[in-house]
Amino acid sequence: MATITATNTDLNFPAVSSTTITAGQVVYVKSDGELGLADADVASYAQAPALGFACTDAVDGDTISVATNGRVEGLSGLTVGKPVYLSTTAGAVTSTMPTGDAYDYQQAVGFALSASVMVIALQNPGTEATT
Repeated sequence: MATITATNTDLNFPAVSSTTITAGQVVYVKSDGELGLADADVASYAQAPALGFACTDAVDGDTISVATNGRVEGLSGLTVGKPVYLSTTAGAVTSTMPTGDAYDYQQAVGFALSASVMVIALQNPGTEATT
């Protein structure tokens, strides 16, 4: 499980979960205003824009805080100093930019501080992050 350390909690926002979410997973806000797991490998752009990281675990109907800034710890496989992207696995991040599939959206969600720690730096979907 990842740990979120928000540096400015004024930038966090509360939202209701529509599914089971684990702390540290990447989330988006659905059209009904509830949270879902963001996913770069979807046919609908609506599920791709990551809006933050879940601060706590949740089940359907729970209200949780979503971090839009700070650090995410407890990850693995990151490359120091390189962008971290929304993954083609729902709710996950990757150090490899998604490519090759017509439905892969490219969204940098932060930068790796170490192999297991990233700083949140959400960028617009479809744009490539540079170091």
